[in-house]
Amino acid sequence: MWKSEWQEKLTGVFYALVIAVGVTVLSFFEVIALLDEWAYDIFERLTLNPQAQTKVLLVEAPPETGEKGDKTWLKLLDILELKNAKQVVFTFMPERVSRTFYCRAKQYGNVFFARTLQRDPVDGTTKLNSLPKNASACEINVGVVDIPPHTHGIHRQQYTGFQIDGQTYPALEVLAAQHFLGTPEFKAERSGALSYLLGTPESFAKFRVHFGGVLDELPKLKLERILAGGLVSELVEQRSVLIGFARPNEVPGLHTPLAMMHDVMISISEYHALALDTLLTDGRITTLNIKVEFVLLLVLLVMSFFIYQWVSINRSLRVTFFMVCAYTVSAWGVYHYAHLWLPLVEMIIAQGLLYWFDFKHKVVKADTALREMLVDSSFKLEDRINSEFFATDEYWSQVVVMLHDTLALNRLIILQWKHGSNHAKEIKALHCSLADIDKQQRHYNRKPYSTAVRKAIHLNQALLKSTDLAEEQYLVPLFFGGEVQGFWVLAVEPTKRHNFFEERLTDFANPLGESVYHRQQWLLRTQADKSRLMRYFKFESGDLPYRALDKSITALEQRLSVL
Repeated sequence: MWKSEWQEKLTGVFYALVIAVGVTVLSFFEVIALLDEWAYDIFERLTLNPQAQTKVLLVEAPPETGEKGDKTWLKLLDILELKNAKQVVFTFMPERVSRTFYCRAKQYGNVFFARTLQRDPVDGTTKLNSLPKNASACEINVGVVDIPPHTHGIHRQQYTGFQIDGQTYPALEVLAAQHFLGTPEFKAERSGALSYLLGTPESFAKFRVHFGGVLDELPKLKLERILAGGLVSELVEQRSVLIGFARPNEVPGLHTPLAMMHDVMISISEYHALALDTLLTDGRITTLNIKVEFVLLLVLLVMSFFIYQWVSINRSLRVTFFMVCAYTVSAWGVYHYAHLWLPLVEMIIAQGLLYWFDFKHKVVKADTALREMLVDSSFKLEDRINSEFFATDEYWSQVVVMLHDTLALNRLIILQWKHGSNHAKEIKALHCSLADIDKQQRHYNRKPYSTAVRKAIHLNQALLKSTDLAEEQYLVPLFFGGEVQGFWVLAVEPTKRHNFFEERLTDFANPLGESVYHRQQWLLRTQADKSRLMRYFKFESGDLPYRALDKSITALEQRLSVL
């Protein structure tokens, strides 16, 4: 007993291990990335109010101001420094500015500029755009920017760095966050397996941008207002001032998880601001590496398996639904309060697969036990009926003699319909044999057998070979338990055929059909091995257990009715 219980437990652990490995492999190769991102979008739309005040001030400038030179950008830089801005971040490289502007930015020490990437249209190689001559002389702080990564058109992440020509360059947001927080380099997760294996420069590392309600809380100012003296110190103190171009109405923005909730698309500048604020407010979403994810799935699946052992098969679905809900609530809480993204989709898929395996295992186990019980019960009933007697040659010799004398028959043969074969098999004959039936007329799917499946028929065309005597031949189906067990072929002289002859044939056909059935069941049992397993499969090949049990009960009922 204890051995069987341990086998059940080991089987469950094996199922859990296989499922955990399979789901982890799917996650590693980003097969279910679309579902994972869809769940992330829902969590972003269901976010609570921001827990920390935004630390980024977005200054939006018209695109045409990019070439206005020192008159605009040097003045703006001096104003921001005068108002005690903790940091100034340009998401572009201002044009037509003097060396004085860049050297002033270097002197302040808290000003950062963006350097864009350039891709070769022929071979797709990536390189950095050259710095302006005036900027090169001043050794300014430069971070790299590029179009944010997307999955199926939805932008959710931002790069932490770029690897170009074997050298790593920090992204603009990461460089600014390091200065703002005074922290070492951020350790960001590697990108997905497919992107990483492809070795694209842009996919060096990424972090998830925390949107939530930050977009509504993000302070924004127009460039014109600041240049006109409309900036107060309280708005910029202890904040990173990010300067970017406003999005023209005719230019489409970026689709983010907030697009469905706000029904708007955001500009590149707004995306940079949200990405930087994510790093500054410690809102960066951390994900589990592939090893930790595998261990988490395995632990959850093993725990779930032992829970399934305590519940019935009818309650397993409700338990699965409850656990999926628990996973969802837990993942949502961990996401919003600990900024940790659990592999929710992987957890749900793994739980569903474990439920399916457990359900199939329990069904097969219950079905096997039921079939064993039916087989044993049927055999016990067969033993009470003494089926062995129906398989003896002596019994059938007495039967054919009794039929011959009672009905005044000339010849007769009893044929068995063997399961798995369409050809007749002789049980017993008198004054004839199976050889008297043409081989082509021994097929049960052909006439006259197909015609005689309902009742006894008078054969217009002889089935047995003709003799010198004038005979009439009949074909009688032998039924038991609603199924044809065989056929009875007989020949009688017309002068000896008395009234109600066909009715008498039907009366004899019923017990004959039962006898043929018991004979067949006994032969199946004697051919099977002594082991329970082989006995079960041999019996199964002969008939379905519940049908066999039903026929055994029917036989007992007939015995009782006679008594």
